Amino acid sequence: MQSRKYEQAFALLPRDQAAEMTSQLRGAQQVLDILHAIDRVRSGVRLDPADEFEWITAFESADLKLMADELFATYARIRTGEVPVDELDAVIHEWQESAWAVRSPGLRAAFGAAADEGAAADEMVLTEPVVSE
Repeated sequence: MQSRKYEQAFALLPRDQAAEMTSQLRGAQQVLDILHAIDRVRSGVRLDPADEFEWITAFESADLKLMADELFATYARIRTGEVPVDELDAVIHEWQESAWAVRSPGLRAAFGAAADEGAAADEMVLTEPVVSE
């Protein structure tokens, strides 16, 4: 005699629908993992250098809040079908590249020099072009 829990162990779904559900589940797990890391960092926990999200420690608390908000908003748009699941990877990738830039001594020096110099002498404000009739 078969147990009741195995009577309904399978559900048939179209392959594309099952793949979409699996992708959304992976995205949800990814968002939860990074939000958990953000929460830990914002509460003062030091992440292990081997932690996959250690790169978020390059940001201040306010930036981490912005990142969390953007990730949550992106996932909400994925759930409604407004954007594809790949959008989540793109958002995370952009934040990760920003973290590398923040940690780059060369980029920090370049941004610092640009801020110290102000606008270059040969720069000028662009005006709306005049179209002759």
